[in-house]
Amino acid sequence: MKNCRLFQIVDRFVLIVMALNSPEEIPQLMASLQSSDLQVCLKAATSLAIIARRTNEQKQIIIDEGAVPHLVKLFESTENKLIEAAARLILELTYGTNYQRQVLIDEGVIPRLVELLQSPSTPNFTKKMILEILVELANGTNKQTDQIIQTDVITSLIDLLDSDNEVIAVEAARALSYVMIETEKQTNQIIQAGVIEGFIQLLKSGNAVIVVEAVKALVNISNGSTELREKVIKSGTRPLLMALSESSNLAMRDQATKALSILDGPNHVSSDSK
Repeated sequence: MKNCRLFQIVDRFVLIVMALNSPEEIPQLMASLQSSDLQVCLKAATSLAIIARRTNEQKQIIIDEGAVPHLVKLFESTENKLIEAAARLILELTYGTNYQRQVLIDEGVIPRLVELLQSPSTPNFTKKMILEILVELANGTNKQTDQIIQTDVITSLIDLLDSDNEVIAVEAARALSYVMIETEKQTNQIIQAGVIEGFIQLLKSGNAVIVVEAVKALVNISNGSTELREKVIKSGTRPLLMALSESSNLAMRDQATKALSILDGPNHVSSDSK
């Protein structure tokens, strides 16, 4: 058993060294990525992710070699390890340029990610990576953010706010927050899907990290127009924020105080005065 474990460690070390020092091996790795042998495919995806981690130029070579369509197909696999490896490589590619992110969107990555988020068989670790991918894609251009909103991803993210897994709830809140900071039109579309109500529920969480992310998201909404600020106020967030502003947790207290100062800012027009 020990020898088997040692072999796995040595094998992985050789794999990493090969990937770091031989980006010219990408075409060969691409062929392996299409292999029906699970282990061969896994090693190829792992090596490509290591290569993609280095520079945007290497990311582009991987894209030019046609990796993305194959990765989208791998998302249909019944092997969770293969899906995880494909997601990891996609995540590395999202750290590139807006052009590279656009290729991912154009190749249909988002609908497949949404399906995986909605699937009960997708492990939480993989879901966390998928949420990180969506955050990076939303970090691109307004057009790219709009393309994300036009899918079912917003509904899926709002559903995940209610996840029993606190890490997933935090990442879902973070992803929604990133999507909302682009334009008022995009923010309104997400609000109509019920995101404010979802964040209000998170304010009642016993997890400080979740609460802080929820408050940050509400701050992002409130920092928009007076109309957006009014929507946050009318949702009944103020009493919850006031309670949080007296919390013994410094991060929660600071974020709640910041949110209240924005809600009661000079541009605030109370609903009573309308």
